[in-house]
Amino acid sequence: VYHYYAYSSKDQRYLKKAEDAYLTSIKREKRYFKPVMNLALFYYFNADPKKTESFVNKSLKDFPQYHRLWMVKALVEYNKLGKHDAAIESAKTTFSLGRNKNTYEFYQSLQAGRKFDIEQEEVFFK
Repeated sequence: VYHYYAYSSKDQRYLKKAEDAYLTSIKREKRYFKPVMNLALFYYFNADPKKTESFVNKSLKDFPQYHRLWMVKALVEYNKLGKHDAAIESAKTTFSLGRNKNTYEFYQSLQAGRKFDIEQEEVFFK
């Protein structure tokens, strides 16, 4: 709810409340992936890229098999940190773990040097 309020109203006070809500959920259910993925995406759209990278890398220690988390890693590396080679490796892992048309196109885009990005509205609010 706070995330939506922050997004729709552009009121920065809700960003901290949204982050706290995600962190509380993760703390309560340590082995449940959904709040981890939501916070990774929330950070991607709203936080410092280094914070996003750090959170995703830490989360991958607990959830190394989740291709969507590897995709967020590749996105932040490529689009926000300029670590293109690392991003391509992360995208390769994304595809190897989640073999489908979307992960293939994602990997191919980064490999070809084309920017690939996602929209917050599409990910969270549609």
